[in-house]
Amino acid sequence: MAVAESIIKTSPVLPPTVSVTCLDPARPRVSVHHESAAGVEALAHVLGESATTAPFRHGDPRPFVSINAVIDEVPVRAWALLDAPADTGGMGGAA
Repeated sequence: MAVAESIIKTSPVLPPTVSVTCLDPARPRVSVHHESAAGVEALAHVLGESATTAPFRHGDPRPFVSINAVIDEVPVRAWALLDAPADTGGMGGAA
């Protein structure tokens, strides 16, 4: 919980959701959901990490922006699933 609280206090953009998962009490994980790439990138900057952007999954090209970090020995993943880009560069659209 301390890591989640720390993220909320230090994140330049307040995330709408911070989740702590403890399937094994000795190995908690924190997931930070943002609604924008800017939120993930701002947190990445504070943590000294780099955000990556990739298609969400095969068949779903929406941009998925994320960082993985470790804070006080707790794995943290911050992410945002964005809307599909308006301009696909002519790929997959009508001619």
